[in-house]
Amino acid sequence: MSWRKCYRQLEVECDNALLVELILVAEL
Repeated sequence: MSWRKCYRQLEVECDNALLVELILVAEL
């Protein structure tokens, strides 16, 4: 999956993106 490649290359940025998605989902 693309997220694995992303995680390897830009770990921090990908983690931040996941956190943003979790926050948005939690607000729904």
